[in-house]
Amino acid sequence: KEKVLRVKVKKCNDFSLDIIDAQTKICQGTVKGYNVHVVNNGEVSKEIKINVDNDNSKLNIDKINLAKGESKDLLLTLDAGNLSAGKYDVKVNANSLDDSGITSQDILPFEVLDKEKCYAVSLIAENVNVKREGQATMALQVKNLGVEQGSYEIGVSGDASGFVQVNPGVIDVKPGDTQIVYGYIA
Repeated sequence: KEKVLRVKVKKCNDFSLDIIDAQTKICQGTVKGYNVHVVNNGEVSKEIKINVDNDNSKLNIDKINLAKGESKDLLLTLDAGNLSAGKYDVKVNANSLDDSGITSQDILPFEVLDKEKCYAVSLIAENVNVKREGQATMALQVKNLGVEQGSYEIGVSGDASGFVQVNPGVIDVKPGDTQIVYGYIA
């Protein structure tokens, strides 16, 4: 006589760690935060130690307790203040503090950009002819070619500063966006 025995094996000890952002660009001299998601997929509670391998990064919490099925979001902070422009990685490691030996890790590749690439700007102005004692308005297109929002001050210098006024004089432009300012010539 033959019987079929079905066995469902549960993972008693299991957890996962994921850095939410797959890849990122960060500007020199700035600090950015990224979410790290930790989930206890096992059947028992876990105490987990979490660390990073990069001196320019840190976590807001380095030890967590997760019940069965529980998850927690941590904040990974990158500080590009003293890093040269280039490509880097930060590895986040998690280890269970019990005898199960369960580990999980994720890597966040990031690129540090110099300030010129972060806040690159394009200014396009149309040609305007003004007759003596005349007036004209000139549109100036300011496009942010960088990866960060830029605050740009637009002004006129030299001989033209006495008869040209730009309005508005300061604008904030999001990456990839274009704003128009006007030059009033009188």
